[in-house]
Amino acid sequence: MLEENAEILDYFVREIIKFDDFALYTHDRGVSIGLAFVGHYLDTQPAEYRINYHFLSNSGMFLPLANLMPIQTALLDPARGNALIQARKSVPRMTQGNPEALAYADIFKFNDGDSALIHVARYLLERAENELRWLNNLSRSDIPVAYLWGLLDDINPVRISNHVWATYLNDRAAESTYWLLPTAGHYPQREKPNEVAQIIQLALSGGIPSRAEEGAFMRAYGSRRKDEEAIFVGHSVIDALRFPSAIRYSPDGYSVQ
Repeated sequence: MLEENAEILDYFVREIIKFDDFALYTHDRGVSIGLAFVGHYLDTQPAEYRINYHFLSNSGMFLPLANLMPIQTALLDPARGNALIQARKSVPRMTQGNPEALAYADIFKFNDGDSALIHVARYLLERAENELRWLNNLSRSDIPVAYLWGLLDDINPVRISNHVWATYLNDRAAESTYWLLPTAGHYPQREKPNEVAQIIQLALSGGIPSRAEEGAFMRAYGSRRKDEEAIFVGHSVIDALRFPSAIRYSPDGYSVQ
């Protein structure tokens, strides 16, 4: 299903909208589709188009660290899943209440949307089977990446993004940044659109610091960052720290060389 969606996306880009140079923003289920899409892109060079930037946000992209809801796994059981779907379908359409709740309810009541939930659960099986291969596409990709995560997501907690950053992005040669949105949840692009737009604009305008500049950038950016704006997480380079000083320490004390 996800691989097929990646092929459809490739067709859509080439034949429908005919983009030849674009940035890719992916979220949740779309992250897996995007990673499969990028894999095909890398394997078919020269491609008919250029992906100039790759943005990723909250996703269960590494399921061993996800915090799945019971309904997600229940839907994978044929009997329980069907019973849950039938129970949802038996509930009358909402006509009063909170506008946002009404909008969500209408999505599921339109065109038998409740039945589509079974596919929302089943794609997890394909993700689990392929997630390491798809994640490795990040490591081998030369496309710049901005990785942003809403900290308040309790289904896809920050332990996922920490692992993916450290394992697949921190050490790669291509430009990569990691951002944490402290007041956003699972949908940072919907919950904090201005803060997400700031990251996108910075990345696309060439404002991402080099690794040598990260320390100074982090201090300057942090000094003016507003509470809801993204926190910049620099690369982790774990080397022995050497101070530019003539003073040395030993168990006997400090000495001037």
